[in-house]
Amino acid sequence: MRTGAIARIQGDMSVALATAYKTWAANPKPAFQDLREDFITRSEVAFRVAQGRFYLEVNDKIFSPLRPEVGQFAAATYQGSLDIQPSLPVMFQWRRNAWQAAADSLNS
Repeated sequence: MRTGAIARIQGDMSVALATAYKTWAANPKPAFQDLREDFITRSEVAFRVAQGRFYLEVNDKIFSPLRPEVGQFAAATYQGSLDIQPSLPVMFQWRRNAWQAAADSLNS
């Protein structure tokens, strides 16, 4: 069973993207490919910022004796060293794949 982000991104994200674009009533409507920069590049920056803030929040909630930036680094290192998946790079690739599948379905 796939849950959460895995189910969403690998499951129905491409269908949701294509459906949202087809039913979007903007006039004039930009080409689907023109929206890729927002969906891929800009959102990846936002996800990285959110993850960094999440690590700061975790450090604060566990009453860590570490300075916030040290706790943030420790949390990121912990995730990387234990190979906790899905990592952001893996999810970014899944999102790129979903985008391409949506683009392919819109072009067919």
